[in-house]
Amino acid sequence: MNELAAMNDSQAASLLAEQAQGAQGDDWGKAASLAAELRARFPDHESGYRVGAASARALGLFDAAAAIIAEALVRFPAQPWPAVEQAWIALARGDLDDAGRLAAELRARWPDDHVGYQIGETSARASGRFDEAATIVADALVRFPAQAWPMAQQSWAARARGDLDEASRLAAELRARFPDYGTGYEVGALSARELGRLDDAAAIAAEALVRFPGQAWPLAQQAWIAEARGDHDEAARLAAELRARFPDHEAGYQVGAASARALGRLDDAAAVMAEAMVRFPAQPWPAVEQAWIALARGDLDAAGRLAAQVRARWPDDHVGFQIGEACARAAGRFDEAAAIVAEALPRFPGQAWPAAQRAWAVLARGDLDEAGRLAAELRGRFPDYETGYEVGALSARASGRLDGAAAIAAEALVRFPGQAWPMAQQAWIAQARGDHDEAIGLAAELRTRFPDHEAGYEIGTASARELRKFDDAAAIAAEALVRFPGQAWPMTHQAWIAQARGHHDEAIRLAAELRARFPDDEAGYQIALSLLSSRNRLDEAEAVLREAMARFSSRPWFEKHVLEIARTKRDRAMAAQVVVALQTGVAAMLADAERRLANRKKVFVVVGMHRAGTTLCARMMNGLGVDLGGPLLGPQADNPEGFLEHRSIQEAHDALFEALDAGWDTIWLGRAATDRILDRAAHIAIRDRLTRMVSDQLEAAGGVWGFKDPRTARFLPLWQEIFGDLGVQPVWILAVRDPRAVAASLLARNGLPPAIGELLWVEHYLDALRHLGPRIAGVIHYEKWFSSPLAQVQNLAAMIGAATNEAEAAAARSIKAELRHDRPGSGGYALDLAQVVYGWLSPDVLDLGLLQRKADALWRSMEAMASNSPQATGVNRITPPIDS
Repeated sequence: MNELAAMNDSQAASLLAEQAQGAQGDDWGKAASLAAELRARFPDHESGYRVGAASARALGLFDAAAAIIAEALVRFPAQPWPAVEQAWIALARGDLDDAGRLAAELRARWPDDHVGYQIGETSARASGRFDEAATIVADALVRFPAQAWPMAQQSWAARARGDLDEASRLAAELRARFPDYGTGYEVGALSARELGRLDDAAAIAAEALVRFPGQAWPLAQQAWIAEARGDHDEAARLAAELRARFPDHEAGYQVGAASARALGRLDDAAAVMAEAMVRFPAQPWPAVEQAWIALARGDLDAAGRLAAQVRARWPDDHVGFQIGEACARAAGRFDEAAAIVAEALPRFPGQAWPAAQRAWAVLARGDLDEAGRLAAELRGRFPDYETGYEVGALSARASGRLDGAAAIAAEALVRFPGQAWPMAQQAWIAQARGDHDEAIGLAAELRTRFPDHEAGYEIGTASARELRKFDDAAAIAAEALVRFPGQAWPMTHQAWIAQARGHHDEAIRLAAELRARFPDDEAGYQIALSLLSSRNRLDEAEAVLREAMARFSSRPWFEKHVLEIARTKRDRAMAAQVVVALQTGVAAMLADAERRLANRKKVFVVVGMHRAGTTLCARMMNGLGVDLGGPLLGPQADNPEGFLEHRSIQEAHDALFEALDAGWDTIWLGRAATDRILDRAAHIAIRDRLTRMVSDQLEAAGGVWGFKDPRTARFLPLWQEIFGDLGVQPVWILAVRDPRAVAASLLARNGLPPAIGELLWVEHYLDALRHLGPRIAGVIHYEKWFSSPLAQVQNLAAMIGAATNEAEAAAARSIKAELRHDRPGSGGYALDLAQVVYGWLSPDVLDLGLLQRKADALWRSMEAMASNSPQATGVNRITPPIDS
């Protein structure tokens, strides 16, 4: 101040301006203070306003910056820089529409000032208005032909609209024409990295490191490239070097925290961010990364709280809204997620991501139709924004609309040719169809074109495993382990492969290594618990469970394993007592067993879907000598020959449905698993009632009796329990009809849409295959009653085991062609899964054991997609193997 006092006004103003300008970048607070003094003492000096507004903007004090510029606009009306700063402030706020409007005014008043073009193109590009951005750049290229920045803006615009090949081409041209202009290297390295061409990206970054040795961004690019390779250790090393050499460059902290987080070193990540919070107190991203770290720890409450703080301090930074919504969604707090998105929509009106977050949230809560609608709307409004295609394909796939999902993925493949995820979606869709050969082919192409994209390895490994090509699956998993050394999933797949091979000790060893290297990944605990429990190593299972419960907050699978271990221990103790009791009297027991087997009663049960020919099968069975008992339901308009269903059985089934608040046409996948469990008292009452009825019918029929009711497929475990209690030998006969014909019949009779009719068909036959498997005596196809009736009757007679040639011929003659309705035409299936399952059941010779395993695995995958739990919201979750 003494120095200033000795100067005249002109000298003092120049010194203050020089000091304020010199503080910019190093100490924005000091720069703002000096600028305020300059404005107070010398209100007609531009630097007080220029430095003051720029400093306030850098500190995130946008209202203060706007107030300074409002004064400058009055004081310097004929100059462009106040209007330029106004546009920069709007851009920094995220108000892209206002920034674009102000930039347009700049270009109109000062057409030879390049900033109006730069801000206009940037705001149009950030809003997804790529045609408008291209028009502005084209104008700039004509007006400023000898300057590099218009071509630089072109390359940024190409990258923003997802045309990474074009961005790479423009960046290469920019490097050739302006080799000392950094954007050509920066966009080139970024685009090559995002295309998965990491060697090219590394070469460009290496050249930039030589050409711009005193700048931080080439080293930052090298760190980001290492992170993209999945080489998190190298990324962490480069980030540490970046922090040491350029302590004020953000990337050193951003990459350092991200790589530590990916390696599961969450304390290291938190330490890096604590340093960043001190060094960059006015910026939101350190707090954002803290929220990501909390999310990685599984602490959704802390992550949500940190995101709320980001929104409070930086309401114009979109990431606070994005993380907050993602946390609320992952925690199942869908109303809270919706509220965050609703707040973001008016705040960022020209941006696509709020609508994208809303689509993700709707998908997570399981409203697949609404998610599909929002994704379609997103594609319509923002055709170059990926989420509309990604959510659209995911929701269609999860709904079983695989053709629709494939169409969206195909469109995305054309629109985003340089990106991996559309092809990944195609591979996931092939896997969902059960077409594992196609999935393997697509995954192989994905690995070739995008060797650093995980899905090519995950899908390839899982599909090879499903086809029991274990060597192929192991080779892909081994390659993934080398390429993604810091990630847990390749080793998880190795453990699943060992489990599927039946190499349980190896799978247990891999699960232990998985827990040691990735203690925050749940798979190592779940695999070990499943295998240790099944191998009767219960003390080890308990130790793993205690470790998991100490590490993770409450998980649904904790209770399952606690109960399973306790039950197994109890059962083992009881079994030991039984073994002691059975040591004597073996000969007597065997003789008694032979007598019981010889006198064992039989029940023939026709199982199948409604409208699938169960009545015709039962009528033929009755004609071959099987007593159907009674009372039976009489004829009705939709079955003039009578349903041949036992009234007491149908009433009991209806009572079961009523107890479950369900009906014969309820889709089980639409209900939570707990809603499919019958109250114990109701279960016992109905079971006892049916047990007495079966006993009475068998006695009246002389020990051989049969029945049919399509509802039986829904309650097979109960029926197995009843037959076991009575010592009865059930003979299960599966009646099958083309699902398209069944759906057509249900549409005519009940008004059910074909897709729902076919989904009911799928559920009924998956129930039968899962619960019965090799115990099914045979499959009777409805269509063969009319194409080859005698052979069909003989097939049924062989299952029953007692019928004369005369009875077979008489039964065949009784088949009436006019009873066949709703023949399926050449039209397609309403539900792709129906075609898949019908294909399973169509061959003349069936491996029912294999079909049981396939049905069980498919059912679990369907349940996972239907539930849309946070773990499945990647909908790409792969069903773990089952023992074969």
